[in-house]
Amino acid sequence: MFEVILAFGVMTGIAAALALLARPRAALLGWLTISAIVCSLAGLALSSQPMGESTSLGRVGGLLVRWGFEVGQGQLFPAVAISWFIWALLGAAAISLITFRSDRPLATMILVWAIDALALIYVLGIALSAATSLAMSLLPILAALAGMLIVSGLLWFHPHVFGGRRTAMLVAAGPPLLVGGGYGFFLLIMLVVGQFTRWN
Repeated sequence: MFEVILAFGVMTGIAAALALLARPRAALLGWLTISAIVCSLAGLALSSQPMGESTSLGRVGGLLVRWGFEVGQGQLFPAVAISWFIWALLGAAAISLITFRSDRPLATMILVWAIDALALIYVLGIALSAATSLAMSLLPILAALAGMLIVSGLLWFHPHVFGGRRTAMLVAAGPPLLVGGGYGFFLLIMLVVGQFTRWN
């Protein structure tokens, strides 16, 4: 767990340093390039492991290439590509937050969009690696997440339409808060009930 936190910290630190040292476009381009190189090297480290063995270099690579194995049915190239895409999204969000830190509403909106986008990628990954019946049942959720991103983006950049930015924030942040709050409430109830119920 410590290694995972360290990997996230290092990657976020690189993105933050780029945001502080370069202009936004240069920082974003630099991050996309650096993250692509890092993920490629991590993929090479993973491919260098002997079959059925775990090496130190391979474990380091596994901290960076973390996503996409199920979608790619265990193949390394899809995992590297998907992992790069997710790192690119996380770094771009960090760069945007730092760049627009003086504009708190926009910084908050960027954070919400990043969370929604990660949720969309997560559900899409499940759908691509699941059976056809489950994948079909996830289509409404995928459509809802994509719609939230599109509609909130249009409202944010056209503030004179339907309440503008307040409505955009409600569209993008409302459903995740409701789902997360409902799930948290459910867990709380289970914990409280579990104290007075014998679990078999």
